[in-house]
Amino acid sequence: MIAYRAKFKKYLNEDMINKMADFKTLLDSQEEQIRDSIDALNESLKKIDFTKNPQTFIQLFAVRNSNQDIDGFVQV
Repeated sequence: MIAYRAKFKKYLNEDMINKMADFKTLLDSQEEQIRDSIDALNESLKKIDFTKNPQTFIQLFAVRNSNQDIDGFVQV
């Protein structure tokens, strides 16, 4: 029983920390990819002129959703 407890404690202390860091890195990477995609879409949308006077076009914005649970996770 003590061996299992030690193994579980090692798992919590080492493996879970590494997996959480990997997951956060993945989320950060996906957020960057989304922002890059929005930038690319905006470049295309600028070329579509909806009205001439004044010149009007559509622009997308990425707005972070503020959520207490998510903010707490990001800070870890």
